[in-house]
Amino acid sequence: PAVKIAVEPGVALSTSISWVAPPDLDPDSKAERRDDLTRLLGFAVLNRRLERLARAGDPPFISAEAYSSDLFHSADVTGLDVTSQPGHWQEGLTAAMLEQRRAVQYGVTQAEIDREVAELRASYPAAVASAATRRPPALADQIAGSLDGADVVTSPVQEQALFESLVPTFTAEAVSAALRDAFGGSGPLVFVATPDPIEGGEAAVSRTLAAALKQPVEAAAAQTTKPWP
Repeated sequence: PAVKIAVEPGVALSTSISWVAPPDLDPDSKAERRDDLTRLLGFAVLNRRLERLARAGDPPFISAEAYSSDLFHSADVTGLDVTSQPGHWQEGLTAAMLEQRRAVQYGVTQAEIDREVAELRASYPAAVASAATRRPPALADQIAGSLDGADVVTSPVQEQALFESLVPTFTAEAVSAALRDAFGGSGPLVFVATPDPIEGGEAAVSRTLAAALKQPVEAAAAQTTKPWP
């Protein structure tokens, strides 16, 4: 693991934790979109867990988010961005790493996936309903943007149909494996942006990271969904 610190007066205390892998240059296909959606659901579950921590009493961070991105077709980057209260970078770094390791080690549950599938499913009807009112410039931009990644432009109706056809494949095993694979790159690489110098500097951050990587983790506690209303 590599650690860097940038001191910039006035910035929010934030920590970026990254894993870097070779880029996925496979052409757009149904299989690629299945993999993308499966990974998306894994990150949605992890982000909901992180959000739950941020909203708990005495939270370890202000906010934290997991993501995956294509870095100009040169690398695939998976990361955790953590914003902490002043002076509490250790708690944020440790808590985020423990949740990442918990998800990788134990995976996610079918109940968690089903919740994210329901939320994603709910986003399609509005897109389908407004498809006929999309402006030509927006469509042109979408088509032009697809050329860079050799993507196939599909309509909201097609995307909804594809999603529904893939729902049975979104199993706990598949989503857990996708999340595990996303964090399989080189890392973790840690970058801390702080308004004030950190006592002990990069060595202190490295020690905190090492401790978080060694600390035992348990499977996530089951969450109950309250009926509505």
